[in-house]
Amino acid sequence: MSEAHITRIKFYADKEVDIEIPQVLDHIRNEEFDGYIVDKILDNRIQKNEHELLIHWTGLHDLENTWEPLREIYDFFNGQLRDYVKLLPTDHVLNDILELWDRM
Repeated sequence: MSEAHITRIKFYADKEVDIEIPQVLDHIRNEEFDGYIVDKILDNRIQKNEHELLIHWTGLHDLENTWEPLREIYDFFNGQLRDYVKLLPTDHVLNDILELWDRM
């Protein structure tokens, strides 16, 4: 079995099938990202004075990787962001930004 993004799944309804919709919806993390789940943060950059992260989304092809604003990933995928930052040098600017935002 392989993973697929929730938008690629067609719902099947049958009165004899004992499945509850909340079980399916548990796979959706939040409404802001329409069910997209960060699989891995691949890179970071500054674009037009804004920090961005290159995201590989669970169940999607590498061609569908996207650059997302750092703040959005901080707000919705904080755990994955912290795992990524741990891999960076301790003097990397992202460490300072997270420390600042954590105090807010």
